[in-house]
Amino acid sequence: MNHLPMNPSIRLLSVALAGALFVVTGTASAQAPAAPRTMFENMTAEVRAGHESAGFRLWPDRAPQARGDDAADIPMLYPVLPPKGTAPTGVVLVFPGGGYNYLSSWEAFPIAEHFRAAGLATFVLQYRLKPYDPAVALLDARRAVRLLRTRAAEFGLDPQKIAAIGFSAGGHLAANLSTHADDGHPDDPDPVERQSSRLQSAMLIYPSVLYARIDRKDAAGRDLSAILKLNGLHRDVDAKTPPTFLLVGGNDDRTPYEHCLAYTAKLHEAGVRFELHVLGTGGHGFSLRVRDPRLQVWPQLALNWLTTCDFLPAPPFDGPQR
Repeated sequence: MNHLPMNPSIRLLSVALAGALFVVTGTASAQAPAAPRTMFENMTAEVRAGHESAGFRLWPDRAPQARGDDAADIPMLYPVLPPKGTAPTGVVLVFPGGGYNYLSSWEAFPIAEHFRAAGLATFVLQYRLKPYDPAVALLDARRAVRLLRTRAAEFGLDPQKIAAIGFSAGGHLAANLSTHADDGHPDDPDPVERQSSRLQSAMLIYPSVLYARIDRKDAAGRDLSAILKLNGLHRDVDAKTPPTFLLVGGNDDRTPYEHCLAYTAKLHEAGVRFELHVLGTGGHGFSLRVRDPRLQVWPQLALNWLTTCDFLPAPPFDGPQR
């Protein structure tokens, strides 16, 4: 059974593709088309085979609204797990970016490995891309959370500690999930659909939130009150939105920090805890590919955030005692 949100902002999702979400285009030429980008790039054949063999479908049969039965029509989850311990483990669900055109390899398994090294169970979501509408990707994201709760005992997961981290368009998806989750559908014949799709934390990294471009040369582009009136996911934030970590480069010209300002303003209004970092540099899409020590701090900041959400223990303090 499909449970697509009816909120008017969801119907505006396609508009976002012409605004804050960025499309990869090309020009006609006599050359053969480049191979499509995938999140399995930049890894050896052996490593790729290991990830692919561990992946599993979100739905056992054809996914809702699937256009066919090709790989692009089949949303998948790929586990990247720490050694199984005695206690259930918190979960980080990874949403790579790519403008809903492709899934960035730099924002997929390297991110999962970072959180696994800290002792968290991680899963990379292969959600459906264009020509699917982002509302279909939201179906995939919600199903992923429900499925992880259903299979928590199998994977040694804590079903009440599920976080999502998303980058750029993946940040849009994580914010969309944060603001359009539900408590499950108790009468659904599918036991997975009876599970909640709510997160306990979200991490939005240079996310797309607004459905319009920000022009800082125009007075309205610098006026927060005017920005808050724009259509975007920030308008759907409420008290049930999970605690949220946001990070963006101050010089990002694709999804500028106004996206994060709008979202955090609404989190503040709703009384939802948040942490916002506007870095002095970085641009867009840096992920873990950073040589600048001013950017290298962000993965640790994300782990620090998860300690405040009780996904990880707080680090010991060896400094002077007051």
